[in-house]
Amino acid sequence: MNNQLINMADSQGRKKWRILLFLFWFWLTWLGGVNAHAALLPDHVELAKAKSVGADSVNDLAVSSLPLRWQTVKLPFYQPRNIAANPHANERVSYFFRVNPAIAQAGSNHSYALYIPRWQTIGLIKVYADNQLVYVSKTGAVWNGYNHPIWLTFESKAVPKQLLIRVDASHQAGMAISRVYFDEERKLYPDYLVRASLQTRLPETISSALLLSGLFAFTIWMRKRDEWVYLLFFAVSVFSHLRCLQYFVGEHPLLITEDWFSWMVVNASGWTIVFTYAVCSYLYQLKLKKLQCCLGALMLLISLLTLPILPWSADFGQVWSMASLVIFIVLLMYICMMVVVAWKSRSKEGGGLTGVFILNIPFGIHDLMLQNYQLSIESLYLLPYTSIGSLVILLLIVRSRYLQAMTDIQLANQHLESKLTQREQELHQVYESKKLQEKQRLLLQERERLMKDMHDGFGSTLSTTLILLKSGQITPKQVQDYLEECISDLRLVIDSIEPDENTLEAALLNYAYRIHQKFSQAGISFHREIDAIPVISWITPTHILNVLRILQEVFVNILKHASATRVTCSCGVIDAHLFFSIHDNGVGFDITQIKQGRGIGNIQMRAELLQAQVKWQQQAGGMLFTLAIPLSFN
Repeated sequence: MNNQLINMADSQGRKKWRILLFLFWFWLTWLGGVNAHAALLPDHVELAKAKSVGADSVNDLAVSSLPLRWQTVKLPFYQPRNIAANPHANERVSYFFRVNPAIAQAGSNHSYALYIPRWQTIGLIKVYADNQLVYVSKTGAVWNGYNHPIWLTFESKAVPKQLLIRVDASHQAGMAISRVYFDEERKLYPDYLVRASLQTRLPETISSALLLSGLFAFTIWMRKRDEWVYLLFFAVSVFSHLRCLQYFVGEHPLLITEDWFSWMVVNASGWTIVFTYAVCSYLYQLKLKKLQCCLGALMLLISLLTLPILPWSADFGQVWSMASLVIFIVLLMYICMMVVVAWKSRSKEGGGLTGVFILNIPFGIHDLMLQNYQLSIESLYLLPYTSIGSLVILLLIVRSRYLQAMTDIQLANQHLESKLTQREQELHQVYESKKLQEKQRLLLQERERLMKDMHDGFGSTLSTTLILLKSGQITPKQVQDYLEECISDLRLVIDSIEPDENTLEAALLNYAYRIHQKFSQAGISFHREIDAIPVISWITPTHILNVLRILQEVFVNILKHASATRVTCSCGVIDAHLFFSIHDNGVGFDITQIKQGRGIGNIQMRAELLQAQVKWQQQAGGMLFTLAIPLSFN
């Protein structure tokens, strides 16, 4: 059942990815028709060039006074690269494109917009409206925001009569500019929005999503250090994001210098290849550590040799070209190895990542041709979109491991449930056995206690009576008294273990009733003041019997020795203790002068078992006995 669910989930997942790939292909195909309905300024515009050595030698405030020679050219316009060695290689050139916006409906209340889809140069681009500077690219000459479409709006009353677009470029690197659009803002904005999304926003979103996925993979690796694929994928996501920064920077100044930014993005491409190969090696379970170390060392050497602080790094174009060539050779070697290994291993995850990696070749060639003006300047850079494939592969890896983990958890739960059921049965058997043993132990302990009480109580009295009766040393009245004492003692034991009356209050009430009768027969007035006695959790039948034995011993002593005519017994709760007091008006005695016999010793011994305190006080009118039992037992 679990395998069927996993297979079903796999088939549904593959279907979803096919739909996403189809939509992506459809989007790129539809891009060919973007701007088809936008209002285009005349294809043929006027061009003039101003040659200078310094980049700032052309004064923005004196453009109209420049001695420019105008010629008619067609947009898109390309000035090819000129990398041959000549004395004019480092010469700076300013290209001026002059266009006259034609508004079909004069006096319209709608805002108008100037829209330039793409441009490329190592330099800056500026836009003048009626000889007034209205736009200038904000960053350096290399990473100047060439991938961001230019969008300028004008109020209907301030539509310029003439637009001048100035592009500064080097003679060696050349330049290019796409067609120029000018129309109502509401008509041009959808085309601008699509173009800006495809050129910068979508690649930036994809790259950021890949970076976040890499951070997520890193958090997984922090918890599962043996899963190195997550750490390697984190490295891929970081360097892939750095590699793609060149496509969506330029609207704001760079945080680092252009030299270091160039070094970072160029080398990030190589390190992306190195770590992507490491991920594939992990998925293919290859043990080619020497080869990986050699390729890593080669990439490290390239990174060190292209550092901006080195003297030859001043020639940025040459250094970049050499580094890119070496990285491309490494890429070809990696791809060949990965294709062979993917074919042999039959790994779906590795095969998918290899397929995404292979796309770097045609996409890279496409972007290189676009960068060198071999393709339309209005085309898109495709390399940033390879991050989609990497993101998909990461999701597939995480999904595959999640499904496998779920299957393992289900199997582990089933095994655990089986072991738990077996263990519960064993524990139940042990519990029943222990319960029976404990029951037998308690019965034996209670039996021994009862035997001891019977032996020490009425058993001893019966034995003494029998001996005296055989020897003829006892009168019938004494025999009667002894037997009554035995019966009273037996009732005391029964009161302490009676199931229906096994509370201390019930036992005390029964005993108070019997002792009241005894005092009445002896002609002694008996008064009791017993408050409601709370249920004390730790009191057991054994404890109840000990309380009754203490009270019995006190009352018997009063009957035999006190010569009292009045006895008062009270019971209540005072200061977290159950407090008993027995007062008689007899002759009393001094506890310090009396040798402690069996009676007083039994009282003190039973009080210790109750953690209680007993006290005798001789008063002018008799004797006071107190018993304080704690409500909580330590």
